[in-house]
Amino acid sequence: MFVVCLDVCTIPTIDNGHLETNGQVLYNLGDRVAVRCDDTYVPVSQTTTCHANRTWDPRPLCANITCSVPDIKHGKIFFNDQSINAGIMLSSGSVIQLICSAGYTQETAAPSITCQNTGQWSEPVPNCTHISCSEFPPAFENGDYDYGVHSQPFQYNHTLSPFCHEGFYLQHGGYRQCTEMNLWSGDTAVCSPITCPSPNSFSHGRYNGSQTMYSYGVVLVPICDTGYYIANNVNEQVCEEKHTWSGDTPVCNIVQCSRPLVENGLPLSNATIYNYSKQITIECYKGYEIKDGAYIRTCQKDGTWGSQPMVCDKIICNDTSDVMHKAIPAFPLLALGDDHHVTFETSLFFITSGTTDVKCSWDGKLMWILPPTFGI
Repeated sequence: MFVVCLDVCTIPTIDNGHLETNGQVLYNLGDRVAVRCDDTYVPVSQTTTCHANRTWDPRPLCANITCSVPDIKHGKIFFNDQSINAGIMLSSGSVIQLICSAGYTQETAAPSITCQNTGQWSEPVPNCTHISCSEFPPAFENGDYDYGVHSQPFQYNHTLSPFCHEGFYLQHGGYRQCTEMNLWSGDTAVCSPITCPSPNSFSHGRYNGSQTMYSYGVVLVPICDTGYYIANNVNEQVCEEKHTWSGDTPVCNIVQCSRPLVENGLPLSNATIYNYSKQITIECYKGYEIKDGAYIRTCQKDGTWGSQPMVCDKIICNDTSDVMHKAIPAFPLLALGDDHHVTFETSLFFITSGTTDVKCSWDGKLMWILPPTFGI
């Protein structure tokens, strides 16, 4: 409320402030007085003047100091833990926080800014910039990252997966993700050599190596004891990526030979299965023989009775004693059951009875079919 005097101005009452009077109560027309405001308020005009109409002009007022909430791209402003919109006026002393959206980060490290008595914020309003990683994560030995078709800079949340070179495995670390500006999450990968422990032992055999640990790619060959063979086709085992050996554990079974079939003969045993190194004797039918005389055969380590066939051939008649008491010409060798007509030199003798036909007998002798009688 203003007090109006006839020739002077009195001191007015100002909300949230006062005139700087230095104890003076009345002012003459034209006197100018400074306006002073309480904290968090500012004078609309720094001074006011006593005018001829005995009023103060401009009217002394103290306005509340405010700051306009800034507009932040890719982020939000929080006041008293509540999100507020840009353009709202906040009084002096108000503190706001900036929180950037996912994938963005503040350019400055100030966690908050304060509205000052000047109507300005205590710090420059920070911007939210897109998070990216301009450099690769640290390299590691015996492996690399799968970069694919991507190149620098890598965008926010871009993930790189490590892989190890052949013969190595990922012992430590995993994928790396661009989560902060030029920072990758996770630990540096460690690729260690792949090794395999000594494979499982097996009965009646061994491997061609006796180490306790083997490197990736090493090939071991199973060897069966004499008289045994690999029964499950496991001819080698390889140390593989998962620290394990390829294939199944070898199985060594004892070598066995089946009862043989003998052409024109038979084995002198009724057993159906014979173990390694066991022997059998072959008997040929009457009038048959084995040419090389190998009547005893041994079960070999390959499960056979040897490379020679079990064949009893017809006996060849080599004994001509029964037909050579007279001079006769030469004739071809005859096998069991074969016969031959012999032609004699008639100037030497003649046949009185019988024939000149001969045959090969079961005992290997050449015999007359009908013994002839010779005359001179």
